[in-house]
Amino acid sequence: MKRYTNPDTIMCMSNVRGNKVRVQKNLPFSFYFSASQGDHSIRVKPMFNPSKLKDDLVGTLKLCDDWEYIPGPDDSSVSEKDVAKMKKFFHTYLVLFAATWDRQLADGDVYDYLVGDITLPELIETFDFYGDYQEELDDITSVAELEDFCRKNNLVNLYGN
Repeated sequence: MKRYTNPDTIMCMSNVRGNKVRVQKNLPFSFYFSASQGDHSIRVKPMFNPSKLKDDLVGTLKLCDDWEYIPGPDDSSVSEKDVAKMKKFFHTYLVLFAATWDRQLADGDVYDYLVGDITLPELIETFDFYGDYQEELDDITSVAELEDFCRKNNLVNLYGN
């Protein structure tokens, strides 16, 4: 089974414990994410444990193309239902992870939103393009609306999704 783990890269990534996420309850996984750090496609590093992360136990989930999931060493027997729940979470918030990947949004701001430390309007204000679209962006009330707006105005590369 192939696996990609580079501890130096992981140390530069934001980490999110699934049990700390407030935008969606009962995530069965935790994950690392960051801005692009190499010449590979957009991805996150999940581990199916909602309360901890260990860099040598994470897998990889591509957020583009076929959404290939390579489980970490302890995650090979994770149910298809939990893998589907994980992919659905990242599909739902893709615009945030894609904007972070391309450095249009800081990973710390996304973390703060996911764990409930800031609201969606506060997060939207941190996008690089906020000043150019402030009036329209101030009317957005959901991540789905934000993604639609970004698609319509070609503001965030959603990597073929």
